Amino acid sequence: MRLHRSCALAVLLSGAAPVMAQAPPPAAPRASYDQVVAQLTSPDADARRDSLRALGATAYPAAIAQISQLLTDPVDDIQLETIYTLLSFYHVELPEVLDRRKGLKVRPTSRLTVPAQRIYDLGPFGLIPQPVPVELTNGLAQSMFDKNPRVRLESVYALGVMARPPLDGYAADALPRLLQDPVEEIRVAAARVIGGLRVTTGGDALVAALNDKSTPVATAAMRALGDIRAWQSLQALTDQFTHYNGKGPRAEAAFDALARIAHVSSQPLFTAQLTSSSPNLRRLAAEGLARSGNHEAAQQAGNALAKDKEIDVLLADVRSRMARIKNSAEAMMIFGVQRAVAETPQSISQNLTRFVANKSVGLLTNVPGPRAPIYLAGHKVAGILGWVPTSSDQSIGLCIFSYNGHVNIGIATDAGIIPDPDRLEDLIQEGFAGMVAGS
Repeated sequence: MRLHRSCALAVLLSGAAPVMAQAPPPAAPRASYDQVVAQLTSPDADARRDSLRALGATAYPAAIAQISQLLTDPVDDIQLETIYTLLSFYHVELPEVLDRRKGLKVRPTSRLTVPAQRIYDLGPFGLIPQPVPVELTNGLAQSMFDKNPRVRLESVYALGVMARPPLDGYAADALPRLLQDPVEEIRVAAARVIGGLRVTTGGDALVAALNDKSTPVATAAMRALGDIRAWQSLQALTDQFTHYNGKGPRAEAAFDALARIAHVSSQPLFTAQLTSSSPNLRRLAAEGLARSGNHEAAQQAGNALAKDKEIDVLLADVRSRMARIKNSAEAMMIFGVQRAVAETPQSISQNLTRFVANKSVGLLTNVPGPRAPIYLAGHKVAGILGWVPTSSDQSIGLCIFSYNGHVNIGIATDAGIIPDPDRLEDLIQEGFAGMVAGS
């Protein structure tokens, strides 16, 4: 303060006019939400892009429908940035082409990259619950037929990420038509998304795609037919398997689709393949019999594969046994008994619960977790570990939980019975290493 006053006094003594501090100019008024939205239809491409970035930065769900009108923008880069901005509303992973240093922008590329496909391949565990307005699905249905093949390809996979199965309406009608697109990658994408979004009306178009000259397209169509459980494709799939003598990617894809549909008419074929020389066919045969709901056939598969040395086949055997239990009345019967026990007086219910719990030595549960990283209060979660709640005299509990490409196992033991749980950890790691070596 003294220095400031001395400077002012020196100015006055010198006879010069004092310099007074001037107030900064008033800040320009910020545009309202409606004004930003109005710029989406501006004839100026830069204004439309700025509006897109401003609305994307808000992360406001109501902006999704407004942003979607730029999916049909005449500028390809704006279309692509619109797709990537919309994906940021629905998935924790952003496309690699997005650069946040100066707003969301598309990094230039000279090849047909598919960031939306990478997000689609991550599966549903990284999805952010958001409403899916019809403006979004209809806009993607239109951009799927853009002249630019990259826009078409990104639009198909983006629809697969953001829409929810079962898909219907305009977008569902548009997808099957892309199975005739001249670009092979787009036909593959269309088949995959039809299956992923359970577009049951695409069955006939998928059957026609079985004759596509491209093996990736044909196999993707077969997988989709299995996903939508298209019964009208049973004969065509069986013919494909027979034509290729059960060998090669097309035969295996056809058999996989039959196993997913799991129709009773395919059971003789599944049973015959339980002794196949191909581990993959044995695995698919077990899964098909398990899904069919025929308990006797599923039991037959378990007996046939119990001593199989292939890890994938053994896992399929476990899956088929679990499917047999899940499809049986056992679960409902146990639930009914538990409910009846809960209605009894506490002294009786506790004794009954202990009696049943003591019939098992422990509890094991497996829970599929997020496939992509999740964030808590802005910080990335490094890992997740869980423990199962045991009861009565159960001495061990195992919780298998997957997260971001890793599998964690939580082990809880009774120290009086299992004093060295580290030994269990060593055995699990040895067993897993053996599975990897044998795969």
